Amino acid sequence: MTFESWHRAKKGELFPVEVSANYVESGGQEYGFGFAWDITERKQAEKLLRESEERLRLALVAACRKT
Repeated sequence: MTFESWHRAKKGELFPVEVSANYVESGGQEYGFGFAWDITERKQAEKLLRESEERLRLALVAACRKT
């Protein structure tokens, strides 16, 4: 299972994480494990991309209205 969530650092600030959780069976035992990655940079890049796409969309709409 993979999902996005928020993690609180020791100093109290929240930051976005991607969590991957799974389990494995070995020797008749089940073990659960998970990994979390800080995805702050990815989220910032996604936000910048959305903003850029919106500016392009608005520019295209304005250009089409002039013709």
